[in-house]
Amino acid sequence: TTGGASGAFGGPGGGPGISVGEASTRTKRAAAIIVGAALGGAIVGAAVEWLGRWSLAALVGLTIDAGGGIEGLVIGAAAGAGYALATSQSRLRTAALMAACCGLGAFALTISGRPLVGGTLHTIARQAQGSQISLTPLARLLGEPEFGPVTRTLLGTGEGAIFGLGLGLGLTRRTSSRTSHETVTAH
Repeated sequence: TTGGASGAFGGPGGGPGISVGEASTRTKRAAAIIVGAALGGAIVGAAVEWLGRWSLAALVGLTIDAGGGIEGLVIGAAAGAGYALATSQSRLRTAALMAACCGLGAFALTISGRPLVGGTLHTIARQAQGSQISLTPLARLLGEPEFGPVTRTLLGTGEGAIFGLGLGLGLTRRTSSRTSHETVTAH
């Protein structure tokens, strides 16, 4: 649910960024889409990072290293790149390409040590007294004794790919619905 909530907050950054980038220029469309998505992702990511850190400190006295602005920038740019590359593709191909690009962006973030949702959740669980949340069983399933780099990377890459898939399906829904409606009304 935390990943879904993060995606729900991240989508309103990347989606409008892609739309503004796409509508703002015709000559450098791909660059405008990538920059718009990266900016939207960075703004929403920084806001969520600040709100999350403030909430944890105020409510339970935890100070953690949480991701946000940089992660939003990278994953937003990846989403924009996937969307720009998928020009004139089907809805599913666009979503798949966005998923692949966002997964690669998340992979790069996790191998560089940047925390995504799963890593942040694990950090909160380790620092919170009496927490019942633990990602250690997942780590053991993946062959690590504790939540480590393999688990963090696989989980983060999956988070990015699922975010890209959802954003891609959401962005192309309007287009495919309008095209279907125009086809139906034209006949």
